Amino acid sequence: MAYGPAALADGAAVNQWADRVKGVLATASGTPTLRHGAVGGRAAVRFDATDGTDLLRVDRLASPMSGAKDFSVAFVFQTSAQNLVGAEAEWFKNTSLIDSSSLGVTNDWGVSVNAAGRVAAGFGRGFGVPSNNLYSSQTGLNDGDWHAVVLRRAGTAVSLQVDDGPWVQIATHDQ
Repeated sequence: MAYGPAALADGAAVNQWADRVKGVLATASGTPTLRHGAVGGRAAVRFDATDGTDLLRVDRLASPMSGAKDFSVAFVFQTSAQNLVGAEAEWFKNTSLIDSSSLGVTNDWGVSVNAAGRVAAGFGRGFGVPSNNLYSSQTGLNDGDWHAVVLRRAGTAVSLQVDDGPWVQIATHDQ
């Protein structure tokens, strides 16, 4: 059982991960690997789509974000993939980066990148109800460089920022 970068060797498979604050456990699917010193000297988990689908999943009932109305998510990603999917439609039709998937049955949210290398974020509002989506102003983010993404929700306002670009904001029409 891995509980963080110190417990694993560089390049080792990450089978599960527990956060340092509450010990919430994420279990792996596929073969995500740990890379020491990957981002500014810090360890990072590498998800490699060439060996199948890699992900870390937190059970929704254990997630501290389950039911949260106001939250922020910050992460970095790097890709040079030229086979990204999606256009300017709903975020879930693009290549997923982070997803709280509820399969359209209830409210969910996610962050993805489309074929143009543009970051999208969205909030689902339940089965048959159109989702709220917003896109970064930057394209070509599949350039092999590291990119920082911040998604913030406060009440009905949703904001997205990539790198030092402008904040993009929408209202979600629900709370």
